[in-house]
Amino acid sequence: MTVIALTAYLKSDEQIHKKVLLRNEHTCIDLHHVLMKAFHLSRIKSFEFYSAGKDWDLLEKYILNHTDNSTEGILMRTVNMKDLFKKPDAKLIYECSTLHHHFIFYLEILNLKEKINPNYSYPHWIDTSGRTLNESREVINESFFEGEYDYVDPKKEFGEEFEELDLDEEEFQNEEEVEFDKDTEEEFEDLIN
Repeated sequence: MTVIALTAYLKSDEQIHKKVLLRNEHTCIDLHHVLMKAFHLSRIKSFEFYSAGKDWDLLEKYILNHTDNSTEGILMRTVNMKDLFKKPDAKLIYECSTLHHHFIFYLEILNLKEKINPNYSYPHWIDTSGRTLNESREVINESFFEGEYDYVDPKKEFGEEFEELDLDEEEFQNEEEVEFDKDTEEEFEDLIN
């Protein structure tokens, strides 16, 4: 028996890549789970797969579930790797959204007939050289703050319509402090003890 070997890399940074191994009968859902582990993705809100053409143009869409409003897309659980990767030049796009980021990964075939390694449980991923997603985010954040930005005077930019806020420290200091009545204080102490 053989397995399919894929390379998965981040669209925006090809230095972030993993080798993924799956058996023919594994589905898109299995592929999703191994990609989550390989790239250390968590708190995923949504994800889809797309089969792609030569220039990464979107072809078929693979979804987790149909909604009441839409039956667009093929259900992931009905599609296995053998169906997706019939041709050696087949490509797949994996899109996922986490709480704070949106990622797009490109997947291409490395080998359609890789030998099974008895030491692996499948699906399996192999850590490869290159940066991690966290390193890439740090590079993106650093490059954002390293840029040179010119100060723009709001009055010149927006004219006389611009009004500066007059923030008076005394106003903040003179705000009334909230005081709890004795019953509320006792309830609070009961909760924390």
